[in-house]
Amino acid sequence: MRMFSVGCTTDSHQLYATFMSRLSHCIFMWDQDDLTALKKAKCAELEAYCKPSSEADVLRHISHSELALHCRRTTRGTKETLTMIESHIQAFNGDAGRDTLGVLLINSDRMREILKSKRKHVACIQDPLGVPLYTQTGTLVKGGHRLPTYHCARGSTWLESFHLHLNRFIRGTLASDTFFQAYLLDGLARWNEDRAVAATTDVQQPHSYNHLLRHAVNTLAEEVMGKKIIPYVGPRKCFVGAHSPAQWPDCNRVVEAIFTRLCALYSNAVRCDGVRVSRFTMVARAYRHIRECILTNAKVMSETTIQLPEVNAATVTQWFSRRCKSQEQGILKQGIQSPDAPMAAPEKLPAAMQKEPTLYSGNLAEPHLFILPPNTAGEAKLKGRSQPQAISQAPPVMVLPHLVLDFLVLRQSHDKVFGYVWRETYYCPFDKSMHSLQCLVISPAPLVSCIVSRPCLMFPTCPCSLSFVCLPL
Repeated sequence: MRMFSVGCTTDSHQLYATFMSRLSHCIFMWDQDDLTALKKAKCAELEAYCKPSSEADVLRHISHSELALHCRRTTRGTKETLTMIESHIQAFNGDAGRDTLGVLLINSDRMREILKSKRKHVACIQDPLGVPLYTQTGTLVKGGHRLPTYHCARGSTWLESFHLHLNRFIRGTLASDTFFQAYLLDGLARWNEDRAVAATTDVQQPHSYNHLLRHAVNTLAEEVMGKKIIPYVGPRKCFVGAHSPAQWPDCNRVVEAIFTRLCALYSNAVRCDGVRVSRFTMVARAYRHIRECILTNAKVMSETTIQLPEVNAATVTQWFSRRCKSQEQGILKQGIQSPDAPMAAPEKLPAAMQKEPTLYSGNLAEPHLFILPPNTAGEAKLKGRSQPQAISQAPPVMVLPHLVLDFLVLRQSHDKVFGYVWRETYYCPFDKSMHSLQCLVISPAPLVSCIVSRPCLMFPTCPCSLSFVCLPL
């Protein structure tokens, strides 16, 4: 769908939102049972607010977010989808897609190329047959009717943006294979943890992925403050009633009629004592005066059911702007013939899966003991500092000395005689010092390894017999 939006001239066009919403209608259709239940609930809700509850009014007041929350949907099929998309683009193409300023909605050449290249991908967006894509997460009461709430695995923001986040898991542009895999696994682990928390709670938790640190912080917090800092709680519930401090002017028919008449009376801003007062402030003042007269009249309050909630100038301004835009869109959409297709699917969709609890409550009689690792702070060995080694005063024990060998090929002739020179450095336990010695080795073949065994040359009385394994560098 986002690729077809590129074929539009601008997203600020007055018909852009209508074009995109109807494009979604060309691809998806809703489940009949879920849609019927939502219509009944919305109709009861409108009747409670004394609003018209005809079929057209009910569909007009059902928002897209309510449809996505309470209704399941499925794709129409490759052939039907392609036919409806072509008819939909043709309906908004040309002069029918102009706004009040005469700007075209669709760039015909660009949209033609997009439709030609994306035609083969229509089959890729179809739902697999018999596969449940919805999970029922709970229920919600609307208009006295209890409606199920669903979470869809198709088209969610998490799945669509996963590849973008997958690219961001790798820090920088250069990484070895080991660090690349480490970054990838760490990012996937954090991604799964974030999704698990988002699926079970709406509470914003501290950004720490170290479970040992979380447990240690909660343990200390219970000892000091008597409560956990990072609790695992259920979803938050809304305790706000149906009436908030400021309602919209179209909350019911009586209030909407009053504001429509007042906006016609106050068409421009006025000046009071040299101060400019906007028209919507004057409208709000006039409405408050009418409301005060109704509320203070005991006979009207006892014999009628007029409800006049509190409305401020800000909601009046937004309502008037939205009303004017809606009227302009209604005028522009009069000459556009939208594809005639049913909104509900002819067949029942697969049953939604039930959400399973992801958090184990545990047994208070047998609490889980979390064993923390030992604290090793300050015990790390610093690099680049040699540790002093104490020299024992016990009788000398034969230890293979440390050799520093440096071979050099002296001569190589036709008789295959090779000459090598090595320099050895060894430690003598008698004088407790290091000694160096250079030797010459003549070999008829290339020297691969050489084992030399001899007594100590510096002290002939030394009982140690030193052995050297010499490898050419």
